[in-house]
Amino acid sequence: MAIANQEMILRKLAEENGKRNIAIYSDNGFSGSNLDRPAISKLKEDAEAGIVGLVLVKDPARVSRNFLDFDDFLDFMYDMGIEVKFSTGDFSLGEPYSAVLKKRQEVYQQFLKSKMRTTAV
Repeated sequence: MAIANQEMILRKLAEENGKRNIAIYSDNGFSGSNLDRPAISKLKEDAEAGIVGLVLVKDPARVSRNFLDFDDFLDFMYDMGIEVKFSTGDFSLGEPYSAVLKKRQEVYQQFLKSKMRTTAV
């Protein structure tokens, strides 16, 4: 899905969540295999500065295609008190942490299964 389409989906989701003051963190052209990307770094800096209240993501693979990195990202956002929502089905990091861990593992596995089915030849 083109970056512009992903942004459109996320802008709509932000509006549905009553968010008007938004910033886009896009790493177009960088591999999603790790978190060593300029926009992820900027997002983390902004989170630490207290200017991020909610992170909206198209799907888990937009954060990282590596589950451990994905998990580290969610841990970081949890520690910052920042909710993370996905347009493909979300959960809140405000839930008890053990429930979040279980849910994010399920979400990620579901995403990988659906990704495999849609890309199978």
